[in-house]
Amino acid sequence: MIARSVFNCFKFIISGVFVSLFDSNNLQTPKQLRAQKTLQDIVESTEKLIKAGDIESVTSENLSALSGYSVGGIFHYFKKRDDIFVHLFMIKRQQKIAEIAQIIRAHSPQADINSFITELVNVAINTLSRFRLKIIQYLLRTYFRRAKNPESFDALTDIVMDDWMRAINQDQTNTFALMDKDELMINIKAFQMAVRTPFFEGDPIAGTEKHKRIAINIGVKLFGKSTQNEGLPQ
Repeated sequence: MIARSVFNCFKFIISGVFVSLFDSNNLQTPKQLRAQKTLQDIVESTEKLIKAGDIESVTSENLSALSGYSVGGIFHYFKKRDDIFVHLFMIKRQQKIAEIAQIIRAHSPQADINSFITELVNVAINTLSRFRLKIIQYLLRTYFRRAKNPESFDALTDIVMDDWMRAINQDQTNTFALMDKDELMINIKAFQMAVRTPFFEGDPIAGTEKHKRIAINIGVKLFGKSTQNEGLPQ
């Protein structure tokens, strides 16, 4: 049920993501559903090539052969190969945020802050762990080099704000700290840093059980009442 809800949520936002990303990077905007499907196929084929080999395996010829589109058709929308990587990076990020938003939405008021944060950390870290560290670093560098509005990188997290605030207000375990939206937004960004920074910096701790434990501890300290911070595993 959750997987289906995540898929529907992702399907609902994907056209908007494509359009906004193309507009912000001065690329040919896909207005028709057919064109959006073409772009989705190209991005998915790029991901398959990266997972099967490396960044260098994403050549025009390989991408054309796997996706079924001509080289000219592929670069009708993408000015450079790196633009495809930018879109892959943002789509995967949006997909992860959609999944996390669904987890927050489905959170039970009877579940405490520890279980809430643990589930979020496991989903986020397991998603990032699907890519090799050097690929994550390359995609991130490419995004900040090619994106016209890189400052909007964290704006995608706005999608979780209302659901997270609802989880706080409906909590029946008395383990969630009360906070307004401004404090929540800053805390979410700090929490994200704990999860993603080791991946972005190529730190060997990235994705390990130690990394998960540290991220969970930070999350509980940021979002839980002070009594929840006592006795946390170190």
